[in-house]
Amino acid sequence: MGAAMAWEKIRYFVERPGRAGKRRHFWQPSEHLRSLGWKLARLSDDREQALAEARRLNRALDDWRKGLAASVEESGAPLPVPAPLPKEGTVAALIAAYKASEEYAALAEKTRHSYRLNLGVIERWAGDVPVRAITAARVQNLYKGIRAKGTRHLLWQPAGGEDRPAPAPAPSAAAAVVRALSLLWTWGRRAGLCTGDNPAEKPGIKVRAAKGRIWTAAEVDAMVAAADRAGLHSIGTAIVINEWLGQREGDIIRLTRRQYRDGAFHIRQSKRGAELELPHSPRVAARVAAELARFDDLDIPPAHILISEVSGAAYTTDRFVKDFAKVRAAAAAANPGMAGLQFMHLRHTAVTRLFEAECELPLIASITGHTLKHCAEIIDRYGGRTRKMARLATDKRLAAEPRQSEAFKAGEGGE
Repeated sequence: MGAAMAWEKIRYFVERPGRAGKRRHFWQPSEHLRSLGWKLARLSDDREQALAEARRLNRALDDWRKGLAASVEESGAPLPVPAPLPKEGTVAALIAAYKASEEYAALAEKTRHSYRLNLGVIERWAGDVPVRAITAARVQNLYKGIRAKGTRHLLWQPAGGEDRPAPAPAPSAAAAVVRALSLLWTWGRRAGLCTGDNPAEKPGIKVRAAKGRIWTAAEVDAMVAAADRAGLHSIGTAIVINEWLGQREGDIIRLTRRQYRDGAFHIRQSKRGAELELPHSPRVAARVAAELARFDDLDIPPAHILISEVSGAAYTTDRFVKDFAKVRAAAAAANPGMAGLQFMHLRHTAVTRLFEAECELPLIASITGHTLKHCAEIIDRYGGRTRKMARLATDKRLAAEPRQSEAFKAGEGGE
């Protein structure tokens, strides 16, 4: 986790070597912003606190650019001036237009976050380049560069003699950036901002999503027990719920008491907007009842079902990831094979279990909210090769071939 945190991309946040091997943290605005009155700011020596301070300064900067007086007073900067617009016809201008579009605004928050990251890489790569100059060959070079070295070289900003980060191959990130570029061009053509072929439409990139891990029933039980031992009952409850429902993490941690009624969860999926009414199992009902009972002594119970024992509030994504990782580490101490478990793969686990129960694709999709195509892809990757499915297939064939079944029972089966 430490290595991942070290490369969290926060605008204008820099680290510099300090004494005794410690690191110093700064918020370092661009030269243009400094000319407008924004100052270099020394941040906390604690990295997480420093990141929080940098985010606050970035919010102040964004508000200042929009002309909000409160941020001007907070920052001490001069009266706001309009943010400089990217040059017309450039990739940066195309990105800015897309981000201002209704299509972009309609995306789910998590999807916008992913697009922002990838569009940021694209803008750093070719923001000042005219749209007409982006060719398929240049896109191929971008892909190969990220695949071999990752995005750090594109996002890295020098600060006080810091060493350039070591290259780190990133094939999935490379494919994601190219997909974002293709989407950007497709939108740009519809908006009349691009002409000609889409240089990222057929890049010849074949990347299959890394195969996840189907949780076994024993692993579910072990993780729930580890959560309870760690005093993180809510994490265990989230696992029990999602092993049954197979929803996205964000939809699970945002579940409210009002959504849990009449023997079912009533969920509006954040990504697709699908309205689902999902009956629970006896195990889920018992676990949720115990979760809600934690707050029986309150006059006004919390609105959400899952409340972090650490923060005392409804889960944020960051808080959930940290608490889940703590539980996983505790479980992996007893069983190292559990170190690779991910909450997101409970979604695939649910699909697989439904398939093993002989549910057809439309029935599975009615529970998880996947498209039929996505359900089929998940089943192709997991369901068709589980031990239970092999046994089910064999039993069905034996049932369909009475003579062979009788021969096997009599011990006369062939090789």
